[in-house]
Amino acid sequence: MAENLISVRFSAIMLFLEVNMKKIFTIIFILIMSLGCFDVYASEYKICYHSDIVAYIDGVPIRSYNMEGKTWIVAEDLSKYKFRVDFSEKYKLLMIDYVDTDLKELTADYVPDLNYNDIGNVVGKAYKSTLSVRVGRKYVEAYDLAGKTIILFDELDGLS
Repeated sequence: MAENLISVRFSAIMLFLEVNMKKIFTIIFILIMSLGCFDVYASEYKICYHSDIVAYIDGVPIRSYNMEGKTWIVAEDLSKYKFRVDFSEKYKLLMIDYVDTDLKELTADYVPDLNYNDIGNVVGKAYKSTLSVRVGRKYVEAYDLAGKTIILFDELDGLS
């Protein structure tokens, strides 16, 4: 009789575990699968400020910003300053090369604003760029600022 009682209890425990284990495995499976549904975005950013520094390329002013005490410029703006700026969608690569020829017209129209009220004000948050940026033959650090790619002005040294 004791064996029957143990057998019944054991069967009841096994049935209980079988039903509950399915639930537990189902919940664990759903949790694991749901983790893959969320994209992780970089939350690290740097604050970019309006600057009173006017950067020049071949004697022509270009808009610049201050981030961490360094001068940054918009990479796409360089196309107006005798630079060839090409983007490869396939490689997510922005390529910047100086074109030392009269065939590339200088179309820069930036005029430094003498309104000093903006100096030191926040332009926005700059996030590490998902693009690779190459200046000449060198890959450089780049950030996304309000839909534009900014690079260090000093990275242009030796190109023009």
